[in-house]
Amino acid sequence: MLKRSIFSLSLSLVFLTLLDAAIDGIVPSAPVKNFRFPRFGENGYTEWILQGVEGIYDGEEQIRVNGMGLRIYTGDERMVIEMSLDSPQAILRLKENKAYSDAAITITGQDFKITGIGWKWDGTTREIEVKEDTVVEFTQSITDTSGGMLGSAASKSERTVIQSEHLKLRTTEKFHYFNFREDVHVVSEDMELKCNALLAVADAPEDKKQGIAKAVTLGQLKLLREIRARGDVIMTQADRLIKAGAADFFPREELVNLGDTPSVRVSGVYVAGELIRVEKGEIKIIGGEEFGRAQTILSKAGGLGIQGSSVLSSETIIVADKILMRELEAENTLNLNGSVEVISGALRMRSGKMMVFADKNAESFKEKTDSTVIDRKLNIGKVNRIVAEDKVYIEQNRQIAISDRAVFYPFEERAVLTGDLMITNGEAVIAGQAMQLKQGLAVIEGGDENGVSVTLPALPDFGYSGIESLANAVTTTDEELKSKKEATKSKKTMILSKIVRMVEEPEQTRFEFRENVQISATNLEVTCECLDIIAREKIVAFTSPESPNGRLEEYFHIQSIVANEEVTIQQSGRVATARQAVILPRESRVILEGDAVVTDEKSRVSGYRLILNAGERRVIIEGGEGKRAKITLPELQSEML
Repeated sequence: MLKRSIFSLSLSLVFLTLLDAAIDGIVPSAPVKNFRFPRFGENGYTEWILQGVEGIYDGEEQIRVNGMGLRIYTGDERMVIEMSLDSPQAILRLKENKAYSDAAITITGQDFKITGIGWKWDGTTREIEVKEDTVVEFTQSITDTSGGMLGSAASKSERTVIQSEHLKLRTTEKFHYFNFREDVHVVSEDMELKCNALLAVADAPEDKKQGIAKAVTLGQLKLLREIRARGDVIMTQADRLIKAGAADFFPREELVNLGDTPSVRVSGVYVAGELIRVEKGEIKIIGGEEFGRAQTILSKAGGLGIQGSSVLSSETIIVADKILMRELEAENTLNLNGSVEVISGALRMRSGKMMVFADKNAESFKEKTDSTVIDRKLNIGKVNRIVAEDKVYIEQNRQIAISDRAVFYPFEERAVLTGDLMITNGEAVIAGQAMQLKQGLAVIEGGDENGVSVTLPALPDFGYSGIESLANAVTTTDEELKSKKEATKSKKTMILSKIVRMVEEPEQTRFEFRENVQISATNLEVTCECLDIIAREKIVAFTSPESPNGRLEEYFHIQSIVANEEVTIQQSGRVATARQAVILPRESRVILEGDAVVTDEKSRVSGYRLILNAGERRVIIEGGEGKRAKITLPELQSEML
């Protein structure tokens, strides 16, 4: 009742003004110049005040206004102007408490300013609709919301501009709701955001003194509470590109949630997942049932395969259950957890967890000076190392490495594998405690108690290769020799040493064993200080009944074995010593050189060089270096004379 009385009183004042004008000979439709017209609520407080350069009274329901200025108040004891609406022309529907126009409008609030073309205002629902070319400027940056991914920790300017084709602003006692639709474009510092629709929620203005005091207490002068972008969200900033179906910003919590198949691409890295959460400088990428596992693609990972013979691909793909990107003082990190899998060219790797460390790009920072502030943007930069832990499995070109931990230094082209190490290279199996990988070279070391063990394909039987006792050679028949060979079973070649170097060459692999070398092979035991083995892997095509077109068969064979320094060979009850021994498995030949001696129970052969050929029951003895060949036989028995 009070509201209607106050409103009627206001209209009466207008009528009196128009009546005076009519007495002076002016018709009632004549404009009223520079008028001011208030509206009061039921509680007696001002709801709004209409001002105009010129007003035309069309009747009890409508006023046409030129040069309109509409001041909307909170309508309570605070008596604070909530916002101001200014337009060249407007039509005010008095009883409906509405106004509209096809002209331009400027709306000014406590921390925002709106401009556009064509508008409607509803004082009852407290809604304002701007139809075209909407531009809203907030005196607050939203880039620091991301804690580094989308902007700097210390904003250079407090300004965010949002453009769209359409805007609906709804106000309540506590909040302002800015609803943008169609071709939404956001600019905040050097960040740009585009989407189909966006909702921004800001706090309603308080009493100026109380509001400032409260803001200072909170340590911020921020009214934006949240921003929700939907539909083809694309954010760009410097070298960063963020895509998502949905993006939610919470400036006060320094939190951003990206959903609906989001992805982030920065210099040297691409990450994607079902949900990306950015909070206070940390980016967490989480996989899900619908999208699949979280993934990242490193495009600045350098290159190094497990043998160094081939480099990592220009793009290294890593998938995991969760990925955490973090910006540290000196470097940026990627922390991957939950069945981590890596695909990089021919390389495949699995582990329980992984860390990627990258140098910060110097171009992404500015030192603090009198005129600038530190500008820190999350730029993954150049990857300097990758650390995989918890059951590391690496496979490349039929080579497999298993260890507890693996550290890659891509741009140094080296890697280190440690802890219960096992490497499979064709038919070769290597076990140790640590391995250093460089381009084309692997150095494997054993632990304090156990050395390095290498298992290679079986060697042929050298037990009857010409060093059959000379005393029995003339009486041993071919049938007996064949029977002895068949009784000897072949076994894989096992080699132990302190250190092993594995060198990848274009057509062969060279194994270099050092310190306390021991070989156990088919009817052959060797000890020495240095041992070099050359092995080759061949691919043979053949045809089988099951596969008439033929198929490829791979096999690994030992080309040569060279032992040096204090060489001792034991086989079939005889012992051979020399400074060097060369074993040629494919030729079934053993060459002993340098004080070579072969002894058995009944004979002794010595010389500078001894050449033993399998299956020939003879030995070639050569002198050299001032030493003559010598054979010692058992003493002849009297009955043989």
